[in-house]
Amino acid sequence: MQKIDSKIIQRISKIESGTFDEDDVKLLLIEIREKLKGETFLKEICHFVAHSDRDKGICHKKVDVRYAKFKFFDVHTKKVLTTEFMEKNKGKPERFFTDTMLGYIKSDKIEKELFELLILSGIDDIENELFQTYYKLTKKQVKQLITNAYRLDFGFYIPKSTLTQKEFLIIDDLLKFIRGTITGKPAFTGKDIFNDLLNGLKRLSSEIQYKTNYDKIKKNKSDIIVCIISLLHDSTFKLFDGTIGTGFISLHPREDELEICLMSVASKYTLPLITTEINASDYLDSDNIKEYEFKKLPWCNCIRDKDNKLKLKKCEA
Repeated sequence: MQKIDSKIIQRISKIESGTFDEDDVKLLLIEIREKLKGETFLKEICHFVAHSDRDKGICHKKVDVRYAKFKFFDVHTKKVLTTEFMEKNKGKPERFFTDTMLGYIKSDKIEKELFELLILSGIDDIENELFQTYYKLTKKQVKQLITNAYRLDFGFYIPKSTLTQKEFLIIDDLLKFIRGTITGKPAFTGKDIFNDLLNGLKRLSSEIQYKTNYDKIKKNKSDIIVCIISLLHDSTFKLFDGTIGTGFISLHPREDELEICLMSVASKYTLPLITTEINASDYLDSDNIKEYEFKKLPWCNCIRDKDNKLKLKKCEA
């Protein structure tokens, strides 16, 4: 048996026993990282844990795209929607002002970097259902329609000469929808991560000839997810304009409960990265957790207490 396989078995066994903490989960993720194949979400987490400074990946793209949309929209809106402009156009319909606010990109000539970030990656960031609802098109069809309409010319994407005026207006409307749509959907959920983990362990267990007890793994599902989120606390994202975004453990309200999540902040914009259905009260003993909705938690270390319960604790100096 290879040494790395032996180490993986040790980590899995520790998780089965229910005595693990975030360090055990970290070691497991690092050791299985190169052995993963189709487990997209889990692979992203493993890369995060191994390299907390991110300049690519699922989470990085989501933060980068949404930050860019917010930033360009805010800067442009403050520039054009002056009191004088509003007074001059007060009789105009709402669509006029929407188009004005989204005018930070002109569809007849778009810088390569912005086209690929705001438009192509922007398409990926929008749910397929929204395109189907408003345009009767799938996400794949939208991307194909737009890429077929443009050509790259000296660092700019410009419409192809074969595009008719009617076709251009359709593309222009689509581009406004893409850069004007920012959803609150996370990069992925705790369920996505755990399902990937189970799939990865099933395949790896067969390869290393270890009979994993999946019932015990499932019993510790919430503990595993909380450990993973704690490992991503203080991760960083280098964004398109050099701004550094950060990831942090926070609390997300759902009905009468607060749930543990991973948020990110870039400049003044806060965005969701990973949501869970894990009640914060199961892992935090503080009475004032409600004030940390969408804010950075001071409790970010997963440590077992004297009763062997995993808790989020403050970092010890």
